[in-house]
Amino acid sequence: MAKADVSSTMLSRRSLVTSAAALPALAVPAVAVAACAKPDPIFAAIEALRNTKAEWLEHLEFENDLAAVIPWGRHYCGRDEESTEGCDPRHVTAVRATRARMTDAACTLAGIEPTSIGGVIALLNYYAKLDSKGVESILPDELVDDDDPAVSERWGATYGYFIARNAARALERLAVQ
Repeated sequence: MAKADVSSTMLSRRSLVTSAAALPALAVPAVAVAACAKPDPIFAAIEALRNTKAEWLEHLEFENDLAAVIPWGRHYCGRDEESTEGCDPRHVTAVRATRARMTDAACTLAGIEPTSIGGVIALLNYYAKLDSKGVESILPDELVDDDDPAVSERWGATYGYFIARNAARALERLAVQ
């Protein structure tokens, strides 16, 4: 009976040690790429809007507390068309400052294209969560982008348009990388 030559399929101790020594060198490019990758800016923008939303919720609690001290007719809700006459100036200042920070954070989020698949997922999940809870009132109704012909031709678009547009652009860019 003939014996099969198994020397070509068996690993010698020497070849195993040599291969193991080469593994760290093979891993260096992956580590270098990970170390050079910049964090996706969408995560910071989501966190900023999350924080300003929390401030807004604190403001609503403040408003409830204020109702015990200031008659309801002297409250200021922050709508631009609303008169501040007779309103407590502390309340007007607090509402305007909080809404301005929230609007700035929301506009920043709408203007950033994610740079990673994880960023696209986080953006879409965050927006879906905001929209599903009926709190879209913390988001601007419409935004304008003069550099986007689809928006500039109709003088603005919904907030959701910008989220979807930026997610789509990011996915297109990531698909070719």
